[in-house]
Amino acid sequence: MRDLITIGECLVDLISVERAESLAEASEFRAVSGGAPTNVALTAGRLGLDTVAVGAIGDDGFGRRVAAELSEAGVTADLRIVPAPTSVIVVTRTDETPDFLALRGADRLLTEGPAEPARWLHTSAFALSADPQRSTVVAALDDARVGGRHFSIDCNYHPRIWTEPAEGILRTAVAGATVVKVSTDDAARLFGLSGHDAAALLLEWGAASVLVTDGPRRAELVDAAGVAEMAIPARRVVDVTGAGDAFLAGIIAGRLADLPAAQCLAVAVEVAGATVEVFGHLDRPLDQTDLFSRAADAVREQQASAVKS
Repeated sequence: MRDLITIGECLVDLISVERAESLAEASEFRAVSGGAPTNVALTAGRLGLDTVAVGAIGDDGFGRRVAAELSEAGVTADLRIVPAPTSVIVVTRTDETPDFLALRGADRLLTEGPAEPARWLHTSAFALSADPQRSTVVAALDDARVGGRHFSIDCNYHPRIWTEPAEGILRTAVAGATVVKVSTDDAARLFGLSGHDAAALLLEWGAASVLVTDGPRRAELVDAAGVAEMAIPARRVVDVTGAGDAFLAGIIAGRLADLPAAQCLAVAVEVAGATVEVFGHLDRPLDQTDLFSRAADAVREQQASAVKS
């Protein structure tokens, strides 16, 4: 059985070459493959996970670019070509929350789910925002839930993407999820809550654990047993686009290896840190054995520091 299937938006990000807080300030852009599930798949491939990306693209150069970049990262690109242009997100390069413009086309026309199951299924709120893709993703989630397999959802909610209330749809989708990711920005936009309070709500909805990310500052993995948290060390930041997705890919890799929550967080910090140091996606393989060892060292250091203080 495959390690991971991602399902949802396969698109192209046009990222501003210069740093900008607003698209109004940006004039040059560089194209990279994107979409939350696609970003997770690309990172998972670099982590050595046997990964399949399921999505819809157009019969155009951008669609072929997405397929090629997935293959280059060692990911099986199970992409359906539909009669619409490949979706594009125009986004600013910044250290904080970027400004963006969504030009949606092919991604939301996905009507076929995965051809086979995997140990873990991942999707996003973006993928659940419009039919027919929503119905396709819901069916895949139901299949994972009934089969007792892991699944995760990124609550990457933004009101520009949704044309109807999202809360009811997401409440049904997250029930039974192994991990639900929510950034502090997502929590504020979706619920009007802090990250901590959003995590409590998502646990009430039936998520087994919630990953709360707070930009370049801290991350928490919250479950019924408590909270594992880790400060994120300073890095040379080139591009934060997709950093949260890289973080979640690290969590998935750790969970599939049965690592404890704190070590999973430490793995995710390492993976996301390596990602933000390059433009676009992680551009090299990461050795799991070395990664897990360094994560264990980081946890021991954090525990020793806590005892001293």
